[in-house]
This record gives sequence, structure tokens and C-alpha cells, in this order.
Amino acid sequence: MTIATQTLTTALERLGNIVISDLIRLIVYVVVFSLPVAAVIFILNRRRRAYRAEARAPFTELQLRPAGESLRRQLEDLDDRFMENGTWLMHMPALCVAIGFSGKWLDRPLVGGSLALGSALFVFLQARKLLYLQRKRWTYRLGYEGERYVGETLNQLLALGYRVFHDVPFSNYNIDHVIVGPDGVYAIETKTRRKRTDLPANEKARVEVEGTRIQFPHYTDTSSIPQAVRNAESLGHWLTRATGEPTSVEPLLVLVGWYVVRKPGAHVRVLNEKEVKKAFPKRNATPLSPDCLQRIVHQLTERCRLTEGDGTNGGVDTHAVRAPQHASARA
Repeated sequence: MTIATQTLTTALERLGNIVISDLIRLIVYVVVFSLPVAAVIFILNRRRRAYRAEARAPFTELQLRPAGESLRRQLEDLDDRFMENGTWLMHMPALCVAIGFSGKWLDRPLVGGSLALGSALFVFLQARKLLYLQRKRWTYRLGYEGERYVGETLNQLLALGYRVFHDVPFSNYNIDHVIVGPDGVYAIETKTRRKRTDLPANEKARVEVEGTRIQFPHYTDTSSIPQAVRNAESLGHWLTRATGEPTSVEPLLVLVGWYVVRKPGAHVRVLNEKEVKKAFPKRNATPLSPDCLQRIVHQLTERCRLTEGDGTNGGVDTHAVRAPQHASARA
């Protein structure tokens, strides 16, 4: 009995020494393999924070938000997330391979199989994230380019005496463009939709507008027109409170690159980018007084100024009427 006990004790001690030795080897491999990557990431982040703390812009007056500013920032965030997930996708399988070839693991099929299975599962999950981020980035990029395109067209109205504001921010949404002129205030929502290539030539770029419905060749859009109406109403309520004078805002919807067929009963003027410039000035509009026009321009100018740091508008009115956050493009 004593001999059996001693034998068992000796076996457990040897097994413990083997496990501890393998565990130490595993930790060493993980540290040695991951340390250079972690060091590079740490140095880059530290340099970025130091640059932001030490450097400042050579001008004091902040610029106004350009067209598509919100989408541009979301694209930057998506790029950062894509790079982070891509780094892990390349890093973790290589680490598992290094561990697998680190010595005694080769003689243990169960451990090697677990490493292979874990690596495959990790690659699958990261690949799903990357595919999702890629698709989302395509959508945001299309919306961003559409807003920039329409913004350049609207900027031509400056020669006619209009003031043009882009990407007007509110607490949980933004208005793509706001036009202010003697004939009124306009809230413009831009939608950039992809065109299918598998449709007949006469249907590829044609949409029909009736009521609150926009019929595209491959689907029906019932949300864009109500969204444009909500944006105009919320902007009108905010301007009324900010200026102290009742202000109405007309909604406009711009479909970039589509031929628009407007049927009777459309709730909102729906135009393409080539028609939008011809929509101003509006006929039979009630003119705004010079004082009211100046107050509206002042309020929009202050709201649309970029702030230092992350560039978000520090003066956003949390009491503004809210509308659901929206994307400017659809796959």
C-alpha cells in the first residue's frame, strides 16, 4: 500500500511538473509573439494622443461643417474597426500555429485539435465582422459621395444670394442640407441608391413618386418622404424657438442619379440633382423679412460650426424635436 501510494505521488508530481513546464512555455510563446504587435499599437496610440495634445490648428475661427461630415466620421470609425478586426484575424491563427509547433504540443492530438478548432472558430467570427463592416462601409461611402455631390450643386446657389448649410446636427440625427433665402427655408434630404445592372435599359434609372411612396425598379421606399417631412418640422420648431418668430420649413428630397416621375398627390417635392438648382427661387413664396433672415442664418451658422477635438457640435440643442437616426444610402 505504501509503495502504491509513493508511486502515485511520484506520478502526480511528474505530471504536475510537465503541466507547469508546458504552461510556462505557452505563456512565453504568447508573450514573445504578441509583445511586438502590442508595442507597435501602444506606440502609435501614444504618438497620436501626444500630437493632439501638442498641436493646434493655425486658425481661431472654426469652419462650418462640409457636406457629408457625419458620414465621413462614421467612415473613419468603420476604417478603424476594420483595421482592428483585420489585425486580430491575421494575428490569432498565427499565434495558434506558433503554440502548436512549440514542442510537446505536437505529441498531443487533443491539444492540437483544440487549437485548430479554436483558431477556425475565431477566424469565422472575425470574418463575419469584417464582411459586415465592409458592406456597411460600401453603403456609407455611397451616401457620403451622394451628399458631397448634391452639396456641390447646392453651393452654386450662393451666387443667387442663398445661404447653404450642410450636415446640420441635432441630438440624434442630422439634416443633410439646409437652404436659407428670401423666399424661405428648405430642409433637403439626400438619398443615394444603387442601380441594378440586371434591369432593362428603360427601367434602370426611373422612379415614380406618389403620395409618400417612391417606387424604385427593385423595391418600394416608404420611409424617405416621411423622414424628410419630420426633418423639416423639427428644424422649423427649433428655429421658431431659437429666433422667437414662427418659422416654417419646406422639405425637399433629392434622389441622386435617378429620373423622377412625379404623379399627382406627392407629399414632398422629389427632385434629382440636376433639377434641384432650378427649384430656387420658389414662386409665390412668402418672403422673409431681413431681420428674420439674419436671425435664422446666425442660428444655423453657430450650430454648424465644427468644434475642436472630435469635431462634434458642442452647442447641440438637446430639446430639439427628435427624429429617428437615418442612413443616407441603401444597399
